[in-house]
Amino acid sequence: MFVIDNILISDELVDAPFTRISGASHGACCVPGDSEAPLETDEIPDFKAVFPIAEHRLRPEARKIIRKKRVWEESSPGQFAVTCVGTSESVFATCEGQVAKCAVERAFEEGKTEFRKPISSHLHLLRIEQLGDFERLNNKQMDMRQSGMRCGTRNILQRIDFLEGPWKRNYGQKWIVDLKEFVDYRRSVFSETL
Repeated sequence: MFVIDNILISDELVDAPFTRISGASHGACCVPGDSEAPLETDEIPDFKAVFPIAEHRLRPEARKIIRKKRVWEESSPGQFAVTCVGTSESVFATCEGQVAKCAVERAFEEGKTEFRKPISSHLHLLRIEQLGDFERLNNKQMDMRQSGMRCGTRNILQRIDFLEGPWKRNYGQKWIVDLKEFVDYRRSVFSETL
């Protein structure tokens, strides 16, 4: 584990090969199994605003739950998350054949919104945990992540490169530059010791 600014990063997040293969996970990130996607407080207005844009894609049961509740809920005091259908499936999960897709991201890809999706979803199964003045980036362990790791191995793509976009969105360009410089230095030191 190492620190860039006040962000704690595990070695696994940097060194693991990874990429997202459209359809390989069948959209399992939209159906996490035991918890909903966390929302940052400042994402709630954007998330509410995208609902009318994406609503036509949602399943009837998702629209019913949103009318009864809303698109987000307080999962614990001061903690927010995407509302779910049942116990775990995002209300924004839509199905195309056997693959779940995010209606919010589809609207973004079509240029209908500037809000891509919650940062917790964009980080592809990483979770941000507050530890006092620090944040720790943790892997959310899921079987579906294995297909992305195999593809990353074939394509020689490191997870740090795959996640550059969401990390830049969350932490800024300078943080990415500092991270990459440190990782390059660390790899050079490790290679000299082998």
